[in-house]
Amino acid sequence: MAVIFLLLLLFLGGLGTVNHINFLLEAETITPWIVTTACGIIVCIVVFVNRFREESKIMPVLLVIGGVGIVQLIVYGNIDIPSYMKGDDGWSTLAFTALISQIPYLLIGYAISWYLQKVLNRKFNVAVDTLKMVLDNQIVAVDWMLQIIGGNNRSDWLAEKVVDLFRLIDGDELRDAYVVVQNAKNANVIQKVREISPKAEVTIYDNQALSDIVKSVVERRNEIKNEIEELINLRISYHNLLFIKKTLKNYNSEF
Repeated sequence: MAVIFLLLLLFLGGLGTVNHINFLLEAETITPWIVTTACGIIVCIVVFVNRFREESKIMPVLLVIGGVGIVQLIVYGNIDIPSYMKGDDGWSTLAFTALISQIPYLLIGYAISWYLQKVLNRKFNVAVDTLKMVLDNQIVAVDWMLQIIGGNNRSDWLAEKVVDLFRLIDGDELRDAYVVVQNAKNANVIQKVREISPKAEVTIYDNQALSDIVKSVVERRNEIKNEIEELINLRISYHNLLFIKKTLKNYNSEF
């Protein structure tokens, strides 16, 4: 059915274009050709823009074709077209030709936008795969950090909870002193985690206890999961492609 419809469009478009050119050949100036060319470019641009909108609609295209057809009809009115070319229907033939002659421009616009859509799809998919690989590597780094920290003595975690309780009474002094002692004790663990942290986009500060580091790492893991989910659900568009490229640039990833 689609093939038959396309063939019918091509036939009508070809017929309208032949009559259209014959009418323009009767013009004594170049102005009708300039106006016709401008109308064709407008139709192509509208089709192209409509194709790449977030939600493409046929109504704007039809309105533009109708408006351009009216302009084309006005152009015909300023050309001394012989009666035998108009046929018995006169202005009906001119109106039919003015509208049908826009079909080639419509098809050209869709053909160009179809090709550019394919190019955009390819670039978009490559960008998505690249960003997903970066985020997957960050997940691996985060899990590695949690695994290193997870081997720490459970008694340290209990002691830290007790210190947090005293913090309500004595302020931060006791906890700060405890963090200094514990960080010295767990220097090797913290050093290993700190070395991995840039790969996971996690910032570790000198005065952070292991529990604070774990909290930051877990939060980062949740952020990465959300980013991956949003990435998978992104609609293919030029705007989203720029967003992905900007994200990759922020992660210092080559693309």
